[in-house]
Amino acid sequence: MTDRLKEELGLDYVYSNELIFKNGKLDGVEIHVTSDKAKSARIKIAEWQEKKDEIVVTVDGANDMTLFDICGLGVAFRAQDIVKDRANVTIEEKNLTNLIPIINKKYNLNLELQTVA
Repeated sequence: MTDRLKEELGLDYVYSNELIFKNGKLDGVEIHVTSDKAKSARIKIAEWQEKKDEIVVTVDGANDMTLFDICGLGVAFRAQDIVKDRANVTIEEKNLTNLIPIINKKYNLNLELQTVA
């Protein structure tokens, strides 16, 4: 499913676990992402040679707070209080397009929302 979304949304990369099917039945799972998502993200960050300040993460739950260790901009999205306390910015409205002005301000950009038809 994530590969299909990657193609449909024009994403550069997706990182997810893979369900293995045999004879139309679930037979196993190939684990690519552990509960520590920062560990998985560090692999791509190193591969792409990105600087910490250029990384933006969006977190909602305390289980993902290790992602704040790898970024220059940490956003709490409709998050638990413990996450809000650690984030640089908080978004309360259920609308991820609110990330655009936050990223524009942080990085002095002029990104705009593009709709996918």
